[in-house]
Parts: sequence; C-alpha cells; structure tokens
Amino acid sequence: MLRALRIVLAGLAVLALGTFVVLAVLRAGHPYELEWQEGGVLAHVERLARGAPLYAAPSLDYIAFPYPPLYYAFAAGARAVLGPGFLAPRVVSIAASLVAFFLLHRIVARRTGSAFAGLCAAGLFAACYRFAGAWLDVARVDALAVALTLAGVEIVLARRGVLAAAAAGAL
Repeated sequence: MLRALRIVLAGLAVLALGTFVVLAVLRAGHPYELEWQEGGVLAHVERLARGAPLYAAPSLDYIAFPYPPLYYAFAAGARAVLGPGFLAPRVVSIAASLVAFFLLHRIVARRTGSAFAGLCAAGLFAACYRFAGAWLDVARVDALAVALTLAGVEIVLARRGVLAAAAAGAL
C-alpha cells in the first residue's frame, strides 16, 4: 500500500511540474500583460536596453519600482537575444522557477535523505502555482527572488564557514 501511495504522489508531483512547464510555455509568448506589473517591468527592461538609468527621478512618464536591479539586468540580457516585448522577462522568470523547483528538490532530498521527498516538495510548490497567484512565469522579480533565496539556503545547508555565509547573504 505504501509503495502504491508513493507512486501516486510521485506521479502527482511530476504532473504538477509538467503542468507548470506546459502552462508557462503557452503563456510566455502572449503579447499583452498577464499581470498588472508586467508593463512596468517591461518599461524597466527597455530603459536598461536603451542605456537609460533604472533609478531616475520620478516623473509623469516613469517611476521605478522599489526592487533591486538584478532581475531587470537579466531580462535586458535576455531581451538582447529574444527581442523586445514580454517574452524575454518571462523567460527569465520561467528559468528562475525551474531553478527554484530544482533547489527545493535538492534541499529537501539532502535534509531527508529521500529523493522522493524532494520530488514531492518541488511538485507541491508547482501545484500551488495557481493558488498562489500564478506569478511564477510572469515578468516580475518574484521568481528570481525565490530562486536566489533558495540558492542561499542550499549554500548554508551544504557548506560551513564565513565564505559560504557571505555567498548565501549575497544571494
């Protein structure tokens, strides 16, 4: 019975992860905002692409979001390859979400000694996609923030010492 339950749970986790990937790919090329902040994020990315300062004095045309610049820099880099529009920042968010799934798996598997538990953790996070607001694949800083936070947790759990703590803090 326990083996059957584990197979069902693993199947559901894989289904949740696969569903996220399919939905993210289908939504990535949508030409309009999927969420209210995406237009503002796109304005930030376009400013970086033009060489304009990201954090300038507020004006009627532009007010910077109060977020760190790393996501916008990654999205501007993706824009150089993928072109203007929502696709580039969404690809950054999707990639960051996939990294977050991987890191959740790795952290939980390492702490529990069970790859199954790691798969269930990643699958549960993916399954919460819609219930948490469906923001893992949109042009927002959140997915990258989650991935970087989990990377910091992974470093702290895997390594000891001042350098590991500094690297985790930097992330």
